[in-house]
Amino acid sequence: MFRFVIILFSAVFLSACVSVAKVSDFPTSNSDIDFATLSEKSFDEDSVGFYTTEFEDFVRVSPVSEEALYQAIEESLREVGYTVKQSNREKGVVIGKNASVGMTEYASVTGVYVKPQQGAFQVYVRTKLTHSITPGWASKYDVAKAVTGKLCENLETCDQ
Repeated sequence: MFRFVIILFSAVFLSACVSVAKVSDFPTSNSDIDFATLSEKSFDEDSVGFYTTEFEDFVRVSPVSEEALYQAIEESLREVGYTVKQSNREKGVVIGKNASVGMTEYASVTGVYVKPQQGAFQVYVRTKLTHSITPGWASKYDVAKAVTGKLCENLETCDQ
């Protein structure tokens, strides 16, 4: 009986996360992102729920310099509690990580992908949460929209 309890406890403990957010799970270049499809997709639907493990958003930014855009992206990530882990302007990507999101969400990773387009920039934001098997209130907070919201607030040049 004791062995059964130990095995059961171990199985529950080891499978406690629905998803695990890792920087290595994210594309390292904007060339891995289908901006054409994303520009036509609606990100306004209410997909936030107890077990949501990913969030995404898309905005168009114009006119702003590339340097100002990347500075604003990094600042926006910091303002919502992230540490920038990777930033590569040539590949059009900034990736940040946050170690404490909430009571049942233990960490999150956000990738921000940038593509120049006709004097403007397309910006795609994707967030993945490390999420436990128990429902939590923090997953109701759409981190991707928080990042794009801060970005648009900092730049004052977004078309959503």
